[in-house]
This record gives sequence, structure tokens and C-alpha cells, in this order.
Amino acid sequence: VGIGIVDTLGHEIRRSEGTTLADVGATAALVAEGLPSASVGERLGAEWVLGGSFQVAGPMLRVACSLLHVLDREDFSCERIDGRLDDIFELQD
Repeated sequence: VGIGIVDTLGHEIRRSEGTTLADVGATAALVAEGLPSASVGERLGAEWVLGGSFQVAGPMLRVACSLLHVLDREDFSCERIDGRLDDIFELQD
């Protein structure tokens, strides 16, 4: 579930003019080191860091995300999205 959400979101971001994405593997390695989001962004030379999580409970799925501006460390919480696992494509859209 998580990989599919990340891939779909990455595809949508790449379609936006003027945006580039850091390599997922490089990002994951820095996150695995336990670095805070701002430090990950600094190491990757990123202006913004988009983070998120998901939870599964039975047939339900919850996705939550946050957007951090690396330079001033301003954090913009994103909306939480709840839905059913059998509607995963609708949730991704």
C-alpha cells in the first residue's frame, strides 16, 4: 500500500512544471538514519520536504502528510485522508 501511494504521488509531482524529486533511495537512507525532516532536506539540497504515514485498520486506511519548508523550517500540516482499502485508487486520486 505505502509504496503504491509514494509512487503515485511522485508521478503527480513530476508532472508539475518546475519541480524535481530527490531519489527515493537516498531519501529513505537518510530517514533510516533517524535524521529530522529539515536535516534530510538540507542534505538533499531540497527546498521542501513532503512526509507522510499511513495506518491500516481492518478494511480502513488513513493517510496523513506534512509539508516542511526547509529554509525556515515552517511546517504545513496536510489534510488527513480516510477511506476503504478496496477504494485505494479513489484515495490516491
